[in-house]
Amino acid sequence: MQILDADGKRIQIRDTEPFPLHQWNHVAFVVDKDSVTLFRNGKMVGRRPCVGLATTGPDALGIGAKLLPDGSAPDERN
Repeated sequence: MQILDADGKRIQIRDTEPFPLHQWNHVAFVVDKDSVTLFRNGKMVGRRPCVGLATTGPDALGIGAKLLPDGSAPDERN
């Protein structure tokens, strides 16, 4: 997952385990005042320092793909 914090800093967390095929997985992230935490199926995958969440950014959300900076389409290089 990748977000911008309130200071405009890009924060990334990657799950190193591949997703199993033909199974549902629940993925969530939580941002609080000083960190962002990524979960898969209720277990913490990673945590990074983070100063809140940016209130500006792309108007699109990419799930399963990283978007181009303008949010218009998936970034084919990623």
